[in-house]
Amino acid sequence: MNRHKAFLVFAFLMINLSGGFTQTYEVGIFGGASNYLGDMNPYYNPSSLIYKPGLAGGLLARYNHTKHLSLRLSALYGEISGSYENVPAGYIPGQQLFSTTVTELSLKGEVNFLPYVAGDPSSRFTPYIFGGSGGFVFNHADDGYKFRRLSYIFGLGVKLHVTKAVNAGVDWGMRSTTTNKLDGVYPVGGNPKNNDWYAFSGIHVTIRFKDRSSAVCPY
Repeated sequence: MNRHKAFLVFAFLMINLSGGFTQTYEVGIFGGASNYLGDMNPYYNPSSLIYKPGLAGGLLARYNHTKHLSLRLSALYGEISGSYENVPAGYIPGQQLFSTTVTELSLKGEVNFLPYVAGDPSSRFTPYIFGGSGGFVFNHADDGYKFRRLSYIFGLGVKLHVTKAVNAGVDWGMRSTTTNKLDGVYPVGGNPKNNDWYAFSGIHVTIRFKDRSSAVCPY
């Protein structure tokens, strides 16, 4: 299944879980780590998902449409890096190592496995999956020029009730990008579609606001 079909399936699930309006809003902060997968950190490396994590942080806003469906807008910033020691044979590195930053603006849909109403004490927690897309800016590892590209996002997490006004969660999300220039390594006779990936993982804390125009949500 390619990523376009995967997003169609995800959209279908979101539409079919659109009953039972809750209509609440949340705003908050995100903090955690970021890392990258690419020629300087190949995906077949067993430790690739946790290799050389950098600091990450940002802001988010969430619209809770139903007990099972939310939309999340995020602005995130993270550091990514890699090393020549991980470059496989047949590749020409532009440098011995690289380090750059990624600034991302994204929109994601979240599907809760359990009925969850932000601010409702009976909604203790729920696992969830998410998917979406975003745009990101990064400095090219070789020449320092800024590039803007698209990313396709998928991941999973857990959100939980802290107080009536405060919610928290932890999640991990991968980004499939439309570029092979994050690390400045160029394949020789390789597949040009073998683009780089990056990830954000961490904790978010949000404050809930009720939609005053909705009379169906008692919280």
